[in-house]
Amino acid sequence: EDTYINTLGTNNLKEIDGYKIRLITADELVSNFGFEKRYSSGYNLHFVKSDSTPVWIYRNVGERQQFWTMTLYNDNDIRVYYVSNSGKADRTGVNDINSGVRPVINLLKDAIE
Repeated sequence: EDTYINTLGTNNLKEIDGYKIRLITADELVSNFGFEKRYSSGYNLHFVKSDSTPVWIYRNVGERQQFWTMTLYNDNDIRVYYVSNSGKADRTGVNDINSGVRPVINLLKDAIE
């Protein structure tokens, strides 16, 4: 967060729900990007892309091939949902070195040149 704030300038960012920069949530994947909720083994919740999901939201995520969300898996503080480049959001450990980040940045319109 500090890296982006220092680069963009705090006056160019808007705080929303206590964040100027954060990770995407699983709810936002569903409500804004067409992901669908699915259950495996009857109770393990994960999310999958739909025909309406934009490709850019899950593809070309960099060398890590997946990125973390800020949504905890079953309220477990060491497991979160990640989004893979195949368009699936499933659970992983917060110490998973194969995951990267894709920040959501609340940039003010006036800051765009």
